[in-house]
Amino acid sequence: MLGRPVIKAFNNIVADSLLHKGLPNGSKNRIALPVSEDDDESVQIAMALLDKMGFDAIDAGLLCESWRFQPGTPAYCPDPTIQQLPLLLARAKRDKAPVNRDQAAKIMAKLPPDFSPQELVRVARLSAGLDTFKPRSWIAALRLGFAALRAA
Repeated sequence: MLGRPVIKAFNNIVADSLLHKGLPNGSKNRIALPVSEDDDESVQIAMALLDKMGFDAIDAGLLCESWRFQPGTPAYCPDPTIQQLPLLLARAKRDKAPVNRDQAAKIMAKLPPDFSPQELVRVARLSAGLDTFKPRSWIAALRLGFAALRAA
């Protein structure tokens, strides 16, 4: 329809992480982002661009499979590493994603203005099964829960 290749990337990272968390290639804890496309040549260009911006990239397959990193899935906004991202993509459940997305949207609408983007990332990491032993993630989740209760 567009007459150009369509590549899907950048939809599963918060703007704050995109601006501030890029790291040189080979850095520990470098964030990995999925890239989906229907054109092999274009995905290589997109992945090279991500690398230059400071992020690892994974070819997440065709556009029809890109639902695996939509809102409501484990790969949506937890700033995963290259080792973590494939596991999160594999754990996505298509039938549960819309329900999870809608619940998250309701909670997000009730957040206090001082709830930082990085607290949201911590909650996303915790809900994706990452950082289960990091107190800051649990504190962010508790703050989120109290904010939702106050707004109810």
